[in-house]
Amino acid sequence: MLSTEEELLSILKENFDLEVRPDQYNLSLFSSALGLRARNLVDVIFILESRFNMKFSEDILTQKEVSTFSGLLKAIDLTKYE
Repeated sequence: MLSTEEELLSILKENFDLEVRPDQYNLSLFSSALGLRARNLVDVIFILESRFNMKFSEDILTQKEVSTFSGLLKAIDLTKYE
């Protein structure tokens, strides 16, 4: 069974050809170093909600940190264990 971190890395790689290294976990996914398009964050959210059978609250989704890998991990953990 994959960890949440491994699942998220896999989702980003498989769906968006995006590889995030540990030293990039706090960079914006939209930064030039990572290059995710802003509209793809919506797709990421839908995929995560489906994969983990959960629903993100609007409060979590409006936090700036959700645009980083670390922020997404935190949002997943907060939502999965609510």
